[in-house]
Amino acid sequence: MKKIVFFKIISFCLYFSGCLQASSKARPSFELDYSSKSKEELFQVMINEEKKSTSEENFTKLIKEFLRKGGDPNRKNEKGNTLLIISSIRGYLGSSRYLLDNKATIYEDNDGGMTAVSYASFYGYEKLVKFLLERNIDANKTNVDGVSPLLYASQDGFSEIVRMLMDTNAKPNEAEKGGTTPLIMATFENKEKVVEVLSSYARTDVNKPNKEGETALFIASEEGFTEIVRILLKNPKILVDKKDASGR
Repeated sequence: MKKIVFFKIISFCLYFSGCLQASSKARPSFELDYSSKSKEELFQVMINEEKKSTSEENFTKLIKEFLRKGGDPNRKNEKGNTLLIISSIRGYLGSSRYLLDNKATIYEDNDGGMTAVSYASFYGYEKLVKFLLERNIDANKTNVDGVSPLLYASQDGFSEIVRMLMDTNAKPNEAEKGGTTPLIMATFENKEKVVEVLSSYARTDVNKPNKEGETALFIASEEGFTEIVRILLKNPKILVDKKDASGR
């Protein structure tokens, strides 16, 4: 397997978010007065704030003032990100709830096919993922490269998000365009807990190979991930003699 595949998945996500993950440093909590700004000015401030550190309190205040002045809650920026997507990129549960309670559409995606739950899964925002799933967001919506929320969560080892998505009928056997399934992704990245969670569901095909014919067990054995090998061997459906495309 090629590491470049995973780099592309990560960089693609970051490109269409227009930002890196929100800083873990404390954000200023002081209130700002946005009442003098026009609807257009408020929107520009919000899409610029996507690239900066700001408190959820102030972000929500911006949203409230924008909507009070007749702003469209589903308006998109130049990359197709709605306010809900921007809120999800930042991990803001309260802001996301306020938007959905005020006519924001949960199903919107951006130009790269990323939705609010795509980003929440990518960044590991458990509470936000739980909330979005409770609001019936599509857990299986993929981006333009075929990457699902489940694949993002599997990639970085967010096992509880993986469990939540699986409990909401996420499709574990769907591969992105490069042929990588969530189980193969988790195996390659040595995410033991994710492999354990995925393989515990009967609908997960533990023997599904990638485009090179490599199964999760093959990869774990080749990489020396002994704990993942043990986890997979516990599955009664595992095929221990399955070969890759080259006959290995």
